[in-house]
Amino acid sequence: MAVIINLGTNAFFSEISYITNSVGAILQLALSIDYSIVLLNAYRKNLGLGMEKNEAMVKGISQVINPLSASSLTTIAGLVALLFMSFGIGFDIGIVLIKGILISFITSITFLPALIMFIDKALTKTKKKSIKLTGKGIFNFTKKYHKVVVPLTLVIIVAGGVINFTQSNYTYNDSNGADEEITETFGKNNTIVLVYPNSNKEKETAFLTDIQDYHD
Repeated sequence: MAVIINLGTNAFFSEISYITNSVGAILQLALSIDYSIVLLNAYRKNLGLGMEKNEAMVKGISQVINPLSASSLTTIAGLVALLFMSFGIGFDIGIVLIKGILISFITSITFLPALIMFIDKALTKTKKKSIKLTGKGIFNFTKKYHKVVVPLTLVIIVAGGVINFTQSNYTYNDSNGADEEITETFGKNNTIVLVYPNSNKEKETAFLTDIQDYHD
């Protein structure tokens, strides 16, 4: 819901980049998905303490609102840096994501609690058991064979490094006569997009001329 609202409110701007429209929803989800996880976890813990559903949710919201506020403000503070990029795409993405984080925070403490209460029975029925990994078996193994594990690991690391530098060949241009292999892999023509400030027209013209000469 937060993503859809954010996409819809982009209409307030005169225009946004298609790149922003493409990646904004994914980035918003990635940056704010933990809000819902934290709230749901607090709610489940309160239920486990014997609280009623309403009490558990009220308590859960009061428990997470401060950390969620801090998390959202920290994220927004980081995104503010995008607003000062020399390229306009930075401001475009930054302002949309800042708006998206605010919307995600608001929906996490308003819409999400209502949704959880509405479908609580379904959530309870489909709840999965927690997988508890103690790591005891691995610990016992490494403790018993630590005199073998450490030297063996070091040997593998050194062997991997030696093989990487002696047996692996990396080709970036045709200096080693690999032009034919590069052409077979990537084709003769490959689209390249260059983004740079064009405040200096003379340098821009010279740059484009050099590219055309190289192509010819």
